[in-house]
Amino acid sequence: MKKQITSQQMQHSMKTIIGLFLVVCIIGSLGIFLSMKGTYPMKTYTNHIYGFQVSYPKTWTQDHNPDESSFLLVLQSGLDSDIIYGAAAPPKTFLYSFYLSHIPNPDHKTIDSLLLDQYGVTVNIRKQFIKNNEFLKSTDVPSMNGELHYYFQLPEGSYVDFTLFPFSQVSYYKNQQEAEELFIKILSSFRLIK
Repeated sequence: MKKQITSQQMQHSMKTIIGLFLVVCIIGSLGIFLSMKGTYPMKTYTNHIYGFQVSYPKTWTQDHNPDESSFLLVLQSGLDSDIIYGAAAPPKTFLYSFYLSHIPNPDHKTIDSLLLDQYGVTVNIRKQFIKNNEFLKSTDVPSMNGELHYYFQLPEGSYVDFTLFPFSQVSYYKNQQEAEELFIKILSSFRLIK
């Protein structure tokens, strides 16, 4: 005997199908939204002397001429940390900045030994892999408003220092999470070119 489907069962089936369709649409939309979040047009910095490239958000501006400092590249993000500095009225606040510098290492020391020599303090270093590159991470290099450092050892033994300033380990500054996500995106673009 064939079983007849009642109109009530038909309505229930239709509601289930519509419900599943809506769930799929919502999940799909959320996936598109999340994949769009954090997409920024990037610009590439190439250093032929030390043989590497790194990309950074195009909207970040170069702070000053790196030839006039010990930094290879200094960028300001435009993200405000709300940390006040100086005595100007109205008060100024720090923007998150990215510093890229080179640390010579003629004696082939470890990064913690180099930092001990430079600052006179022991710094905690943790290995972290980002896109198959081994970085050495430190959040306790002495600094008034905190810094996040990632060091990469070049093949000849010297280090490239990637720094995000300001950075707090204890409680996030305003916009710190977004600045840190962009910083990790910069690190994930790092590659050797020699």
